[in-house]
Amino acid sequence: MEDFKSICVTEGIKKVDVIKNPTSFPLIGKGAQGAVFKISSDKCVKICAKPEFAAKEGNVLKIAQESPAIPRLYEVGHNYIIMEYLEGPTLFQYLESGGSYPKN
Repeated sequence: MEDFKSICVTEGIKKVDVIKNPTSFPLIGKGAQGAVFKISSDKCVKICAKPEFAAKEGNVLKIAQESPAIPRLYEVGHNYIIMEYLEGPTLFQYLESGGSYPKN
Protein backbone atom coordinates (compact mmCIF):
# COMPACT_ATOMS: atom_id res chain seq x y z
CA MET A 1 0.00 0.00 0.00
CA GLU A 2 1.20 3.48 -0.83
CA ASP A 3 2.14 5.71 2.07
CA PHE A 4 1.13 9.37 1.87
CA LYS A 5 3.76 10.07 4.57
CA SER A 6 6.41 9.80 1.84
CA ILE A 7 5.03 12.96 0.20
CA CYS A 8 7.14 16.02 0.98
CA VAL A 9 6.21 19.70 0.62
CA THR A 10 8.13 22.86 1.41
CA GLU A 11 7.15 26.48 1.82
CA GLY A 12 7.04 28.42 -1.43
CA ILE A 13 6.55 32.09 -2.19
CA LYS A 14 2.71 32.11 -2.17
CA LYS A 15 1.93 28.38 -2.18
CA VAL A 16 3.84 25.33 -1.03
CA ASP A 17 5.99 23.39 -3.46
CA VAL A 18 5.57 19.64 -3.74
CA ILE A 19 9.15 18.43 -3.79
CA LYS A 20 8.48 14.69 -3.63
CA ASN A 21 5.41 12.57 -4.37
CA PRO A 22 6.38 8.94 -4.99
CA THR A 23 2.71 7.92 -4.73
CA SER A 24 -0.08 7.89 -7.30
CA PHE A 25 -2.27 10.07 -5.07
CA PRO A 26 -3.38 13.05 -7.16
CA LEU A 27 -2.74 16.61 -6.02
CA ILE A 28 -6.12 18.34 -5.71
CA GLY A 29 -5.03 21.69 -4.29
CA LYS A 30 -2.35 23.63 -2.51
CA GLY A 31 -2.02 26.82 -0.54
CA ALA A 32 0.41 28.70 1.66
CA GLN A 33 0.56 26.02 4.37
CA GLY A 34 0.15 22.70 2.60
CA ALA A 35 -0.92 20.56 -0.34
CA VAL A 36 -3.99 18.30 -0.48
CA PHE A 37 -3.99 14.86 -2.10
CA LYS A 38 -6.95 12.55 -2.70
CA ILE A 39 -6.16 9.21 -1.02
CA SER A 40 -9.51 7.43 -1.52
CA SER A 41 -12.97 8.12 -2.90
CA ASP A 42 -14.02 9.71 0.40
CA LYS A 43 -10.76 10.86 2.04
CA CYS A 44 -7.98 13.33 1.37
CA VAL A 45 -4.81 14.27 3.19
CA LYS A 46 -3.26 17.68 3.64
CA ILE A 47 0.51 17.52 3.92
CA CYS A 48 1.80 20.64 5.67
CA ALA A 49 5.15 22.34 5.16
CA LYS A 50 5.56 22.72 8.93
CA PRO A 51 4.19 20.49 11.72
CA GLU A 52 2.75 23.47 13.58
CA PHE A 53 0.48 24.20 10.59
CA ALA A 54 -1.05 20.72 10.86
CA ALA A 55 -1.51 21.06 14.63
CA LYS A 56 -3.19 24.47 14.41
CA GLU A 57 -5.50 23.56 11.52
CA GLY A 58 -6.29 20.22 13.13
CA ASN A 59 -7.38 22.02 16.32
CA VAL A 60 -9.65 24.36 14.35
CA LEU A 61 -11.21 21.42 12.49
CA LYS A 62 -11.79 19.57 15.78
CA ILE A 63 -13.60 22.57 17.25
CA ALA A 64 -15.72 23.03 14.09
CA GLN A 65 -16.80 19.39 13.68
CA GLU A 66 -20.39 20.20 14.62
CA SER A 67 -20.76 22.48 11.57
CA PRO A 68 -22.32 20.76 8.54
CA ALA A 69 -20.02 22.83 6.29
CA ILE A 70 -16.79 21.44 7.74
CA PRO A 71 -15.33 18.17 6.44
CA ARG A 72 -15.19 15.25 8.86
CA LEU A 73 -11.81 15.01 10.55
CA TYR A 74 -10.25 11.53 10.72
CA GLU A 75 -6.69 12.02 11.96
CA VAL A 76 -4.08 14.66 12.69
CA GLY A 77 -0.45 13.58 12.52
CA HIS A 78 2.99 15.14 12.72
CA ASN A 79 2.64 17.14 9.49
CA TYR A 80 -0.65 15.93 8.02
CA ILE A 81 -4.43 16.02 8.39
CA ILE A 82 -6.71 13.29 7.04
CA MET A 83 -10.21 14.55 6.37
CA GLU A 84 -13.34 13.84 4.40
CA TYR A 85 -13.06 14.49 0.66
CA LEU A 86 -15.85 16.73 -0.58
CA GLU A 87 -16.43 17.38 -4.26
CA GLY A 88 -16.75 21.08 -5.08
CA PRO A 89 -14.92 24.39 -4.82
CA THR A 90 -12.47 25.10 -2.03
CA LEU A 91 -13.58 27.45 0.73
CA PHE A 92 -11.33 30.13 -0.79
CA GLN A 93 -12.89 29.66 -4.25
CA TYR A 94 -16.38 29.79 -2.74
CA LEU A 95 -15.71 33.01 -0.83
CA GLU A 96 -13.88 34.57 -3.79
CA SER A 97 -16.93 33.95 -6.01
CA GLY A 98 -19.16 35.93 -3.64
CA GLY A 99 -20.27 33.19 -1.28
CA SER A 100 -20.49 33.87 2.42
CA TYR A 101 -19.93 31.93 5.63
CA PRO A 102 -21.41 32.94 8.98
CA LYS A 103 -18.86 34.24 11.48
CA ASN A 104 -20.25 32.16 14.32
